[in-house]
Amino acid sequence: MGATIVQCKKCSKLYQSFGNAPYCPACMDELERNFELVKEYIYEHPQANAVEVSKETGVPEKDIFYFLREGRLSVNEGSGMLLCENCGRSITTGRYCEACKKSLERELSATLGNAADKRGQTTGLGKMHVDFKNR
Repeated sequence: MGATIVQCKKCSKLYQSFGNAPYCPACMDELERNFELVKEYIYEHPQANAVEVSKETGVPEKDIFYFLREGRLSVNEGSGMLLCENCGRSITTGRYCEACKKSLERELSATLGNAADKRGQTTGLGKMHVDFKNR
């Protein structure tokens, strides 16, 4: 997998990406520092909401919701602060509720199974290898 030039979603600078990180290395470092601030504040104030955490730590609410969607933080069940991107149910962390996750997994499995059948392969995807000679 080669590097591609992409634009940071936070600062709009161009950077070389080797994966699917939406932010440049400088913004990722800042995001990690912000996560530590949020984590420490929540540890000391477990009943705090996103607005309070943002106000007290100086971390933008957008970053806090990024941590929630990434699954690094969670909210109390039924808080209504975080909603499933598919059906709109209240969730505690991530992007989808359990029912939608299972549905998406079934659809993906069926699609991959159909694609494998069309290629004449029934064992799934091919194996990956690392070429140490050309490193």
